[in-house]
Amino acid sequence: MGQIGSPGLQSDLAPSEFHLFATLSVALLGCHFQNNDEVKRATRQFLSSRDKEFYKSGYFKLIARFISNV
Repeated sequence: MGQIGSPGLQSDLAPSEFHLFATLSVALLGCHFQNNDEVKRATRQFLSSRDKEFYKSGYFKLIARFISNV
């Protein structure tokens, strides 16, 4: 009998975007949404409220992690 594996996960996210999830989860903690549109709206508001330094910092942390693992 063959193995049944989980389907491959393909992300539309670049590795440089993964730092967003920790802060996004904190920002949305305790929020209750009625539908997907509300989730999308809250996520867009969060992303647009971050300044350039937030994104720059996440990018440089990714580079530092990459270098330390090479």
